[in-house]
Amino acid sequence: MKKSADFKKFSTSLAFANGGGLILMQATLATYLTIFLTDQVQMPAGIAGVVLFIGALIDAIKDPFVGAIIDRTNTKIGRYRPYFLVAPVIYCIVTVLLFSCNAGMSLGAKIAYVLIFYVLWATASSFCTTSSFAALAAETLDTQQRNKTIMLQTTIMAISFTIASSFTTVFVGWVGGYVPLMLIYTVLTLPPFVLMYRNAGEKYIQPKAMTSMKQDLKIVLKHKELYSVYVV
Repeated sequence: MKKSADFKKFSTSLAFANGGGLILMQATLATYLTIFLTDQVQMPAGIAGVVLFIGALIDAIKDPFVGAIIDRTNTKIGRYRPYFLVAPVIYCIVTVLLFSCNAGMSLGAKIAYVLIFYVLWATASSFCTTSSFAALAAETLDTQQRNKTIMLQTTIMAISFTIASSFTTVFVGWVGGYVPLMLIYTVLTLPPFVLMYRNAGEKYIQPKAMTSMKQDLKIVLKHKELYSVYVV
């Protein structure tokens, strides 16, 4: 019973960590970042689209590296648990900074600023989600428990995405801007990750990868049919 209760705590914290505040921020960027850049930062729409497209391509390239780095992590507190404390903090800080871009900057500075922080944001997001799902596999071997966790997370995620994509303009008006809204979302994002850190036991951790990161990347890149998946 104790093991079941411990997993339930981990499962619930994981679902809210990856489906709550994290998704509220992701949905805001996915739905309103271009509008923010054109309306408030006064960046031409065509340039904004190209900058975000380049950022998305870089994001796709770095995904295999994120997984390889996590698989090779070895610390006193575990393989995945360190990322529950570090990655969400970086993610929230970078999100706030991304929405801190302003119209007073030169066009070149705007492009560089948005591209740098967009890539950093996407990288931090990957570390949050990749480490979380890897930790789920290390927490239980029961497929049913894993599926229930994923279902709960998906439900919370759907609610969060709907709220953010539908009511962000209303929220921005209430709180006075995107930055205050992202700070509120930060308060919702960090606590579940801290709870996940406390509840994670990493009971079924897989042996550390013996191959080099370069070898792993060669294996991944051999499968050209997956390239479209990486970009998405």
